[in-house]
Amino acid sequence: MRTTLLYVLFLASLVVLAGEQTFGKTLYYDDFDGAPGVALNTTVPDVTINDAAWEAGSAVMANGALGSLFTAVLPFVPEIGTVYEVSATLENEGDWAAIGFLTNPTNLDTRILDNNVVLWCLAREPGSANFDQAFVGPGTAGAQGDASVSSSTKLMVRLETTSASEWLVTWFFDGARNSNRRSMPPRWTSTTWASVSTGCSTRPVAASSTSSWWR
Repeated sequence: MRTTLLYVLFLASLVVLAGEQTFGKTLYYDDFDGAPGVALNTTVPDVTINDAAWEAGSAVMANGALGSLFTAVLPFVPEIGTVYEVSATLENEGDWAAIGFLTNPTNLDTRILDNNVVLWCLAREPGSANFDQAFVGPGTAGAQGDASVSSSTKLMVRLETTSASEWLVTWFFDGARNSNRRSMPPRWTSTTWASVSTGCSTRPVAASSTSSWWR
């Protein structure tokens, strides 16, 4: 049994009309149509910025096949006054899978939870008795409660960088909004980049009720 990524899409919008976002730029898009057995690491998404390539652990392949422990990242520099959406569509036949943002990834051959993840969400494995979840972070801090679904096939996180002191973050599971949260921006450990990541794990996730570190 395996989990397969079908596509990852990362959009940016500088335009807000009548309260609705009009996305004018695709930052990244990958449909994972690479050859079987070819590693995702160093491959270039179908749409990319500044010729950026994937940096990924060895357990994720260019055709979207996911192993038990990995993180894959693309560089991301948020700009104030912009709306971003990152989404992933997957066929999950394995363990939980997640997307989010990383402040300082240290080991791409382990799960996203061990790589300083913030503003993230996860889809449970098929047949799980638990619901999908979203977190402010870091890690499982700032848990947003259970989603209304389990084993979502599409995950999405929306960032509205409304000012230098406050962002609005909204999480979606299979197109339905789960929750949103206004908060100060994360304290990126680098001033030049952060990362968007997908990951899965054979380990369970323990939810936390600890308050967000940027409240």
